[in-house]
Amino acid sequence: MQVVRGGGLSLVDVGTTTLVQRCVPRGSRGRAFANLYGGVGLAAAVSYAAGGPLLELLSPRGLLVIAGAGGIAASAMVAAWVLRGPGWRDGTGPSGSDPDP
Repeated sequence: MQVVRGGGLSLVDVGTTTLVQRCVPRGSRGRAFANLYGGVGLAAAVSYAAGGPLLELLSPRGLLVIAGAGGIAASAMVAAWVLRGPGWRDGTGPSGSDPDP
């Protein structure tokens, strides 16, 4: 399972880094990356702190199912937000814009 996780994570990390570089002006990229990875670190800390007590209440399998369902729900919410957001369908989004004129 860790091999699959690592392979997927490497693709997500490259995609995220590329998206930030393409969408954020050069002078703001440091701040954008700090906020992005600061949020990732905060989410990891919360998950570690909550994981122990939840594991005491649930079985490992049950906790894995709940975490997976949460990941799917979060992905669906982000997909819905992106698909209905302005600029993604009319060509003015990241693929058609240059943040550094």
